[in-house]
Amino acid sequence: MGAKAYPLLYSSLEAEAAALSWAMKCIDNMGFEEVIFESDSMNLIEAVRDPILWPWLSSYTDDILTSPRRYFKPEFRFYGREVNGCADLLASKASSFSIYQAFLDCNPPIWLIPNIEKEKLI
Repeated sequence: MGAKAYPLLYSSLEAEAAALSWAMKCIDNMGFEEVIFESDSMNLIEAVRDPILWPWLSSYTDDILTSPRRYFKPEFRFYGREVNGCADLLASKASSFSIYQAFLDCNPPIWLIPNIEKEKLI
């Protein structure tokens, strides 16, 4: 579970792509072998699945799809914001971070736990 601020990006989609790339590197460093990445951005999932249609994101999608990783084949899934409130909360929190501040932990922060419990019921 993590969040990171990305100053000077041109769009929310670019921020989503940068965040996914960062998350993949972090997960790889933690030694996980089977990974599912979820996003509430359908455009991001489409860009990862068919990067030719999103050439302006190629620096991110190339990194996401071609960087060597320990895990075999990551899976990318779309979940709408209405069922993925935790991701929305993390993104909101990250946007309040100062430049280059990052948060990464195996355990969720206390302020996020009620939302995790609520989403388990969905």
